[in-house]
Amino acid sequence: MGVKTKIAISILLILFLAGFTLYSFLNLANAPDVDTLDLEPEVQLRAEELISYFKLQKRDDDSYYLEKVVGIKGVLNDVNNINNRYTLILDGGRDEPSSIICDMQANQSENVKKLKPGDTIFLKGVLKGFLKDVILLNCVMTNKELYD
Repeated sequence: MGVKTKIAISILLILFLAGFTLYSFLNLANAPDVDTLDLEPEVQLRAEELISYFKLQKRDDDSYYLEKVVGIKGVLNDVNNINNRYTLILDGGRDEPSSIICDMQANQSENVKKLKPGDTIFLKGVLKGFLKDVILLNCVMTNKELYD
């Protein structure tokens, strides 16, 4: 094979890989959110318990709840509405600087509008991780009966 042929094949291969990567990225970016409304939580915890779990675990061992539907009972600290997305912030407990941040599903906006700080609420969502705070996505409000 000549040098020009090798260069042409290399360019085509690079273009193919770049196109495939872009296609994959766009498909992931446009993937529908998980609807947690009908999913059963794998575990139900109080907000303080979930934060304590992450603070006590080694960094290598903190993935037990990740990507799972988790039910949370906690006290509402704040409600944010940015870009028509509601985010609830649950209090981390007594003398605890950490909190639980729940990004709510769009179909929960009417329920969220009724909430006020200090309310005890019951949520479930997909746990995404912990840095300073615990992050849950696709959250929905649930009934107290799940926690009894």
